[in-house]
Amino acid sequence: MRICKVEIDNFKSLLDFEMEIPKFTCLIGLNGSGKSTVLQAMDFVSYLVRGNVKDWLSQRRWKPSELKSKLSRKVNIEFSIALEDDNQQPCGSWHVSYSPTKNRCVKEKLVLPDYALEIVNDRVFLTKQQTEEAKSREISFDYQGSILSALREEILPPSVRNFKQLLKEVKSLDLLSPEHLRQRINLLLNCEEFIPNCKVCSPDRCVQVGSKWKSLSPIRVRIRGSFQP
Repeated sequence: MRICKVEIDNFKSLLDFEMEIPKFTCLIGLNGSGKSTVLQAMDFVSYLVRGNVKDWLSQRRWKPSELKSKLSRKVNIEFSIALEDDNQQPCGSWHVSYSPTKNRCVKEKLVLPDYALEIVNDRVFLTKQQTEEAKSREISFDYQGSILSALREEILPPSVRNFKQLLKEVKSLDLLSPEHLRQRINLLLNCEEFIPNCKVCSPDRCVQVGSKWKSLSPIRVRIRGSFQP
């Protein structure tokens, strides 16, 4: 199972965007054309399934409302993913509608050859395709991102677990953009106190230098003409 196509609507500058994804894909474009936004969208989809959207946003110092495109009046952000098997045959799809206000997917439908999972009127339905036997439960709990992040692994069929793992393994290096590197370096150099749950560096990578705390992050910084860790 692999992702072969993505459709994104209302995510930052991406409106009605779709892209085929062969086994090797190279994004080429001018500065500001949206290459990083595509990577951010893919990374965001992965964090929807992980269920820690707040962490993803805090790393970038963004608010949920900043994800929505300023070019559209639409309220929610739409993502669709098409899947194919090892023989390049269609084998499923996933569509979600993410609400920045609620910080979760208010609509979601996963269709695989053997099972389908869908949210309808605050209930989650898991249906076996051949027998149309369905199990449902009311969503009476809070969660971030996708409902897949909140359902226990043991109640999910193997195919659904495989799909979830596939998306969790999607990773983007969009945080390596010059803007984010400068922000991260400034935070590291200006850090003056030990913060237990710091998002920039972990607690065990800070040391006290005089009256200030300095990070031992592996990022190398140019200081006074020489590179220092």
